[in-house]
Amino acid sequence: MIKLLTDSVASIPAQDARDAGIDVISLYVNDGGVEYADATMDLDAFYADLPSKVDNIPTSSQPSQHEFEEYFERAAAAGDEVLGVFISSKLSGTFDGALRAARAVHARNIGFKASFVNTYSTGWDQAFCVWAAHDAIKAGKSLDECAKAAADAVQRTRFLFSPTNLTFLQKGGRIGAAKALLGNIIQIVPVLTVRDGLPVDVA
Repeated sequence: MIKLLTDSVASIPAQDARDAGIDVISLYVNDGGVEYADATMDLDAFYADLPSKVDNIPTSSQPSQHEFEEYFERAAAAGDEVLGVFISSKLSGTFDGALRAARAVHARNIGFKASFVNTYSTGWDQAFCVWAAHDAIKAGKSLDECAKAAADAVQRTRFLFSPTNLTFLQKGGRIGAAKALLGNIIQIVPVLTVRDGLPVDVA
C-alpha cells in the first residue's frame, strides 16, 4: 500500500484529507513565544489579528525529524511505501527533513521504500500536486508512477496572489522600506506568484 503524505501548508481541509486517505504533517507557527501546530490552529483568528503583529511577526518552523521518523517507522512496520509531496524546499526545510528521516528509517528497515516530490510551490498550488498523486494511487499505479504524476502536476499549475499592503513584505526583507512606504501611500501592490520555488513579481 502507498501512503500519501503532505504538509499542512498545502491547506487541504482536514475532512477532505481524512476522506481521501491523505496524511498531513504539520508545520508550526511561533506567535509571541507560543508554538502552535499549523494544521490545527484557528487560522481565521490568526489572520484577523495579524495586522497588530507587524512589530513582532510570527515565525514558522518545519516538522521535526523525530515526527517524520515516527511516521516512516509505522509505514515500514506495516509494509507500506510512502509518497511525500511537500512545500518548496526553498521556502521550508520540510522536504530535506523528510529525506533525512527516510534515510535513517531505511537504514533500520532495508525494505522500506519512499519517494518525495518537491513541488517548488506552496498552498493550493502544492495541493494540486497532492491530488494528482492521490488519483494515481487510486488508479493502482506504482510508487514511481505516482511520484511522476505529482511532479508532472508541478509544471501544470500556477497561482497568483496579491498582498493587501507591502508592510509585511518589507519587514520580511522582500522589498525596501522606501518601496513599501510609497506603495502603501498610493495603494499599489504587486501581483506575485511562485517561480522556481520562490515568490516573485509576475512579469
